[in-house]
Amino acid sequence: MMGAESYWNAGITGQGIKVAVVDTGINFRHPFHKDTVFGGYTPFGNKTDPDSYADVHGHGSHVAGIIHQVAPKAGLLAVRVFSADDGGTTPDVIEKGLRWAIDNGAKVINLSLGGPEAPSSWTDVFRYGASKGVLFAVASGNDRGFMPLFPAVFAGTIPAFGFSVGALDELENLAVFSNWTGNNLNIKQISSHGHRVLSVDYENEGFVSMSGTSMAAPQIAGFLALARQANPNASSAEIIQILSEHVKRAAIND
Repeated sequence: MMGAESYWNAGITGQGIKVAVVDTGINFRHPFHKDTVFGGYTPFGNKTDPDSYADVHGHGSHVAGIIHQVAPKAGLLAVRVFSADDGGTTPDVIEKGLRWAIDNGAKVINLSLGGPEAPSSWTDVFRYGASKGVLFAVASGNDRGFMPLFPAVFAGTIPAFGFSVGALDELENLAVFSNWTGNNLNIKQISSHGHRVLSVDYENEGFVSMSGTSMAAPQIAGFLALARQANPNASSAEIIQILSEHVKRAAIND
Protein backbone atom coordinates (compact mmCIF):
# COMPACT_ATOMS: atom_id res chain seq x y z
CA MET A 1 0.00 0.00 0.00
CA MET A 2 2.89 2.35 0.73
CA GLY A 3 4.62 1.63 -2.55
CA ALA A 4 7.91 0.87 -0.82
CA GLU A 5 8.61 -1.84 -3.38
CA SER A 6 9.30 0.78 -6.03
CA TYR A 7 12.07 2.17 -3.83
CA TRP A 8 13.47 -1.30 -3.06
CA ASN A 9 13.48 -2.25 -6.74
CA ALA A 10 15.51 0.89 -7.42
CA GLY A 11 18.05 -0.07 -4.74
CA ILE A 12 16.71 2.43 -2.18
CA THR A 13 16.80 0.76 1.23
CA GLY A 14 17.52 3.61 3.68
CA GLN A 15 21.28 3.17 3.34
CA GLY A 16 23.12 6.02 5.04
CA ILE A 17 20.06 7.36 6.88
CA LYS A 18 20.01 7.25 10.68
CA VAL A 19 16.60 6.68 12.24
CA ALA A 20 16.27 7.23 15.98
CA VAL A 21 13.74 5.14 17.91
CA VAL A 22 12.86 7.16 21.01
CA ASP A 23 11.18 4.48 23.04
CA THR A 24 11.93 1.64 25.49
CA GLY A 25 15.22 0.72 23.84
CA ILE A 26 16.03 -1.97 21.27
CA ASN A 27 16.96 -5.60 21.82
CA PHE A 28 20.00 -5.45 19.55
CA ARG A 29 20.74 -9.11 20.30
CA HIS A 30 17.59 -10.28 18.51
CA PRO A 31 18.59 -11.94 15.19
CA PHE A 32 16.33 -9.57 13.23
CA HIS A 33 18.21 -6.58 14.64
CA LYS A 34 21.68 -7.92 13.90
CA ASP A 35 23.80 -5.13 12.39
CA THR A 36 20.88 -2.66 12.40
CA VAL A 37 21.62 -0.70 15.59
CA PHE A 38 24.32 1.92 15.04
CA GLY A 39 24.45 3.21 18.60
CA GLY A 40 22.20 4.56 21.26
CA TYR A 41 21.69 6.57 24.41
CA THR A 42 19.65 6.74 27.55
CA PRO A 43 19.46 9.37 30.30
CA PHE A 44 19.38 6.40 32.69
CA GLY A 45 22.38 4.28 33.66
CA ASN A 46 25.57 4.46 31.61
CA LYS A 47 24.22 6.69 28.84
CA THR A 48 25.76 5.25 25.65
CA ASP A 49 26.62 1.79 26.97
CA PRO A 50 24.73 -0.78 24.85
CA ASP A 51 23.42 -2.64 27.89
CA SER A 52 21.96 0.62 29.17
CA TYR A 53 19.96 1.41 26.06
CA ALA A 54 18.85 -2.20 25.52
CA ASP A 55 15.09 -2.75 25.55
CA VAL A 56 13.44 -2.99 28.95
CA HIS A 57 9.83 -3.71 27.89
CA GLY A 58 9.58 -4.78 24.25
CA HIS A 59 7.72 -1.86 22.71
CA GLY A 60 10.83 -0.25 21.24
CA SER A 61 12.10 -3.49 19.71
CA HIS A 62 8.76 -4.03 18.01
CA VAL A 63 8.76 -0.46 16.67
CA ALA A 64 12.37 -0.77 15.48
CA GLY A 65 11.58 -4.05 13.72
CA ILE A 66 8.85 -2.33 11.71
CA ILE A 67 11.25 0.40 10.60
CA HIS A 68 13.75 -2.30 9.60
CA GLN A 69 11.12 -4.03 7.47
CA VAL A 70 10.45 -0.83 5.51
CA ALA A 71 14.01 0.53 5.37
CA PRO A 72 16.24 -2.53 5.84
CA LYS A 73 19.55 -0.70 5.49
CA ALA A 74 18.76 2.33 7.64
CA GLY A 75 20.92 2.72 10.72
CA LEU A 76 18.88 2.59 13.91
CA LEU A 77 19.71 4.65 16.99
CA ALA A 78 18.24 3.15 20.17
CA VAL A 79 17.18 6.00 22.46
CA ARG A 80 15.73 4.57 25.66
CA VAL A 81 13.58 7.12 27.51
CA PHE A 82 11.55 4.70 29.67
CA SER A 83 12.95 3.41 32.95
CA ALA A 84 13.63 -0.23 33.66
CA ASP A 85 12.14 0.10 37.14
CA ASP A 86 8.51 1.03 36.48
CA GLY A 87 8.33 1.68 32.76
CA GLY A 88 7.72 5.36 33.34
CA THR A 89 9.19 8.49 31.86
CA THR A 90 8.98 12.27 32.15
CA PRO A 91 9.03 15.09 29.57
CA ASP A 92 12.56 16.14 30.50
CA VAL A 93 13.88 12.61 29.96
CA ILE A 94 12.23 12.45 26.52
CA GLU A 95 13.71 15.85 25.71
CA LYS A 96 17.21 14.68 26.62
CA GLY A 97 16.78 11.68 24.34
CA LEU A 98 15.56 13.86 21.50
CA ARG A 99 18.46 16.28 21.76
CA TRP A 100 20.95 13.41 21.75
CA ALA A 101 19.35 11.91 18.64
CA ILE A 102 19.32 15.26 16.84
CA ASP A 103 22.92 16.01 17.75
CA ASN A 104 24.09 12.54 16.74
CA GLY A 105 22.96 12.56 13.15
CA ALA A 106 19.39 11.25 13.13
CA LYS A 107 17.55 12.40 10.02
CA VAL A 108 14.32 10.66 10.99
CA ILE A 109 13.00 10.25 14.54
CA ASN A 110 10.18 7.91 15.47
CA LEU A 111 8.12 8.64 18.57
CA SER A 112 5.51 6.00 19.32
CA LEU A 113 4.53 7.82 22.48
CA GLY A 114 2.44 10.80 23.49
CA GLY A 115 0.34 12.59 26.05
CA PRO A 116 -2.32 15.27 26.38
CA GLU A 117 0.12 17.99 27.42
CA ALA A 118 3.68 19.07 26.73
CA PRO A 119 6.07 21.53 28.36
CA SER A 120 6.94 24.70 26.45
CA SER A 121 10.51 23.43 26.10
CA TRP A 122 9.25 20.70 23.76
CA THR A 123 8.36 23.32 21.19
CA ASP A 124 11.98 24.46 21.30
CA VAL A 125 13.49 21.00 20.94
CA PHE A 126 11.23 20.02 18.04
CA ARG A 127 11.89 23.32 16.29
CA TYR A 128 15.59 22.67 16.82
CA GLY A 129 15.25 19.24 15.23
CA ALA A 130 13.30 20.60 12.28
CA SER A 131 15.95 23.28 11.76
CA LYS A 132 18.56 20.49 11.50
CA GLY A 133 16.56 18.72 8.82
CA VAL A 134 15.11 16.04 11.09
CA LEU A 135 11.75 14.58 10.09
CA PHE A 136 9.49 13.25 12.83
CA ALA A 137 6.99 10.39 12.61
CA VAL A 138 4.82 10.51 15.73
CA ALA A 139 1.96 8.28 16.83
CA SER A 140 -1.28 10.27 17.00
CA GLY A 141 -2.60 8.26 19.95
CA ASN A 142 -5.15 5.55 20.61
CA ASP A 143 -7.93 7.57 22.28
CA ARG A 144 -10.30 7.90 19.30
CA GLY A 145 -9.96 11.65 19.71
CA PHE A 146 -10.40 14.50 17.26
CA MET A 147 -6.88 15.75 17.99
CA PRO A 148 -3.53 13.97 18.06
CA LEU A 149 -1.62 13.82 21.31
CA PHE A 150 1.60 15.74 21.94
CA PRO A 151 4.08 15.72 20.29
CA ALA A 152 2.15 14.59 17.18
CA VAL A 153 0.11 17.81 17.29
CA PHE A 154 3.27 19.74 16.43
CA ALA A 155 2.73 18.53 12.87
CA GLY A 156 0.31 21.45 12.66
CA THR A 157 2.39 24.15 14.31
CA ILE A 158 6.06 23.55 13.48
CA PRO A 159 7.10 24.00 9.82
CA ALA A 160 8.80 20.99 8.19
CA PHE A 161 8.12 18.88 11.29
CA GLY A 162 6.95 15.69 9.63
CA PHE A 163 3.77 13.78 10.38
CA SER A 164 1.29 12.83 12.99
CA VAL A 165 0.57 9.18 12.21
CA GLY A 166 -2.78 7.48 12.59
CA ALA A 167 -3.61 3.79 12.30
CA LEU A 168 -5.61 1.94 9.65
CA ASP A 169 -7.53 -1.27 10.20
CA GLU A 170 -7.43 -4.37 8.01
CA LEU A 171 -9.88 -2.73 5.57
CA GLU A 172 -7.64 0.35 5.28
CA ASN A 173 -10.17 2.53 7.11
CA LEU A 174 -9.12 4.61 10.09
CA ALA A 175 -8.93 2.21 13.02
CA VAL A 176 -11.61 2.67 15.65
CA PHE A 177 -8.98 3.51 18.29
CA SER A 178 -6.93 5.97 16.24
CA ASN A 179 -6.80 9.68 16.97
CA TRP A 180 -7.26 11.90 13.94
CA THR A 181 -7.38 15.60 13.16
CA GLY A 182 -11.12 16.30 12.86
CA ASN A 183 -11.60 19.41 10.77
CA ASN A 184 -8.13 20.80 11.51
CA LEU A 185 -6.54 20.92 8.09
CA ASN A 186 -3.29 22.38 9.41
CA ILE A 187 -2.13 19.16 11.06
CA LYS A 188 -0.32 16.90 8.60
CA GLN A 189 -1.43 13.37 9.42
CA ILE A 190 -0.77 10.23 7.44
CA SER A 191 -2.13 6.86 8.51
CA SER A 192 -0.75 3.38 7.91
CA HIS A 193 -1.42 -0.16 9.04
CA GLY A 194 -2.02 -0.37 12.78
CA HIS A 195 -3.93 -3.64 13.18
CA ARG A 196 -1.99 -6.77 14.17
CA VAL A 197 1.35 -5.64 12.79
CA LEU A 198 4.00 -8.37 12.96
CA SER A 199 7.43 -7.48 14.29
CA VAL A 200 10.12 -8.41 16.82
CA ASP A 201 9.30 -10.14 20.11
CA TYR A 202 12.04 -8.87 22.38
CA GLU A 203 11.76 -11.71 24.91
CA ASN A 204 12.79 -14.42 22.46
CA GLU A 205 14.05 -14.80 18.90
CA GLY A 206 10.57 -14.80 17.40
CA PHE A 207 7.93 -12.33 16.35
CA VAL A 208 4.63 -11.05 17.71
CA SER A 209 1.69 -8.99 16.42
CA MET A 210 0.75 -5.72 18.08
CA SER A 211 -1.83 -3.04 17.27
CA GLY A 212 -1.91 0.73 17.70
CA THR A 213 -0.72 4.00 16.26
CA SER A 214 2.63 2.99 17.79
CA MET A 215 2.89 0.36 15.07
CA ALA A 216 1.77 2.72 12.27
CA ALA A 217 4.28 5.50 13.03
CA PRO A 218 7.42 3.41 12.35
CA GLN A 219 6.07 2.47 8.92
CA ILE A 220 6.05 6.17 8.05
CA ALA A 221 9.45 6.63 9.71
CA GLY A 222 10.87 3.87 7.51
CA PHE A 223 9.29 5.38 4.42
CA LEU A 224 10.74 8.79 5.30
CA ALA A 225 14.18 7.15 5.45
CA LEU A 226 13.63 5.74 1.94
CA ALA A 227 12.50 9.14 0.68
CA ARG A 228 15.51 10.81 2.30
CA GLN A 229 17.91 8.47 0.54
CA ALA A 230 16.09 8.77 -2.79
CA ASN A 231 16.03 12.58 -2.62
CA PRO A 232 19.31 13.56 -0.93
CA ASN A 233 19.10 17.22 -1.93
CA ALA A 234 15.45 17.71 -1.04
CA SER A 235 14.43 19.84 1.93
CA SER A 236 12.26 18.44 4.70
CA ALA A 237 9.33 20.42 3.34
CA GLU A 238 9.86 18.85 -0.08
CA ILE A 239 9.98 15.35 1.40
CA ILE A 240 6.74 16.03 3.27
CA GLN A 241 5.18 17.23 0.02
CA ILE A 242 6.29 14.10 -1.81
CA LEU A 243 4.53 11.89 0.72
CA SER A 244 1.49 14.16 0.92
CA GLU A 245 0.89 13.91 -2.83
CA HIS A 246 0.67 10.12 -2.77
CA VAL A 247 -1.97 9.45 -0.14
CA LYS A 248 -5.67 8.73 -0.34
CA ARG A 249 -8.40 9.71 2.09
CA ALA A 250 -9.32 6.96 4.53
CA ALA A 251 -12.87 6.30 5.62
CA ILE A 252 -13.78 7.02 9.23
CA ASN A 253 -15.36 4.23 11.27
CA ASP A 254 -18.44 5.38 13.21
